[in-house]
Amino acid sequence: MDITRSDFQYLEEELNAILVERAFQARSLKLMTMHELGLAVLTSPLYEGNRAALLRDLAHVLPIGRTEFYACIQFAEQHPDLEAFMSAHADKRLSWAQVKRSLLPANPAPRMPIDRRAAAGFSKAAIGTVWTEKDHAHIKELLGYE
Repeated sequence: MDITRSDFQYLEEELNAILVERAFQARSLKLMTMHELGLAVLTSPLYEGNRAALLRDLAHVLPIGRTEFYACIQFAEQHPDLEAFMSAHADKRLSWAQVKRSLLPANPAPRMPIDRRAAAGFSKAAIGTVWTEKDHAHIKELLGYE
């Protein structure tokens, strides 16, 4: 069987359409999932207690981090009607990362990477994270620098 250029182009276009459509569906499903997670936490009676401890504990047992939970909750709070949100952004290829960026404060506190040598005496959990300038200044004060 000889493959003509038009047959190949037709198949290429069909496959590309499938990829584009499924990528859109995957992004939409991710948004729906994160919104559902946020709503589930918001409506849980456990959320009325120590919220930080709850999210920390959930982050230990589920494959989602505490910061991600906060973003899910914020998303559900700011956009309780997910259908309206999705309709308002139907023309955009909105990803979860884009939604999270839009939910973060516009001017976060300046951050500095850890000086690993200075942090050597501190907990292993803290090494590799990012601290604010205030944290860094506090550590310098504790160590007797400046």
